[in-house]
Amino acid sequence: MRLASRTDIEAPAAGLYAALTNLDWLQDSARAAAVRLRRTDQGHGLVVGASWHSTLLWRGRERNAECTVERIEAPRSVRLGCRSGAYFCTIDLTLAPLSRKLTRMAVVVEVKPLSVRARLMLQTLRIGKSRLQARLDRRVEAAGRVLMKRTRAD
Repeated sequence: MRLASRTDIEAPAAGLYAALTNLDWLQDSARAAAVRLRRTDQGHGLVVGASWHSTLLWRGRERNAECTVERIEAPRSVRLGCRSGAYFCTIDLTLAPLSRKLTRMAVVVEVKPLSVRARLMLQTLRIGKSRLQARLDRRVEAAGRVLMKRTRAD
């Protein structure tokens, strides 16, 4: 299943990329959302191959995911790959400058099942895809507002 959303942000692409790749800020934001993160590789900074183990509470159960940075094209895009249970998910974040002070941020989330049971679960989620799409749109808009404030503060 594939979901995509985009938003236009009044900030230069370079400033947005710096905010998006600031690991300290991202980890603090994750902790504020009750997500526990632990770096599993020995590297520093955001580089291809960097990986994290995350734990979060979702629908009353603790869920675990392994996330890895698969691709970085600074200052344009970042791709994350995450595996959680019987699912593999890729998240593509792309920044496209529209002008010196306006940038379009596009987010594409693709979830692939790794088992028959997961495939059946994704089929049932497709029925409510419009609600999932609306939620993603709201979250991308909210992230855009936070990033715009963050780049203005820096």
